Amino acid sequence: MFFSCKKYEEGPAFSLLTKKSRVSNTWELDKYYENGVDKTNDAVSAFKDFTLIIDKNNMKYSKSFSAFGLIPYGETGSWKFTSDMESIEFDPENYSLAPYTWKIIKLKNTSLGFSYTSNSVNVKLYLK
Repeated sequence: MFFSCKKYEEGPAFSLLTKKSRVSNTWELDKYYENGVDKTNDAVSAFKDFTLIIDKNNMKYSKSFSAFGLIPYGETGSWKFTSDMESIEFDPENYSLAPYTWKIIKLKNTSLGFSYTSNSVNVKLYLK
């Protein structure tokens, strides 16, 4: 175990767990904001049963949800921290999907926060 200083906007101030250990988990949607407006209820409907699994051992991830409870979506691929350790790059196995990067704003062992921009909308996504 190593000490880590505060690197992310919303913490933690320090942790005994490595960043890789904290990010590795099965995550579910907790809060969702678009341009600062709480859109959690809309996101829960649009991304029903959202789950993001990040595995530190093989550097793989899987993301799944059911669009509006009707259309199942699944995505798998590899992930890595950016060189500055401030973001995660997701590289889907499906070659029709482009790799994408989400900035880490919170990285605790029980909560994870990302920010990214999609179609000119600034998104903050919190997972638990």
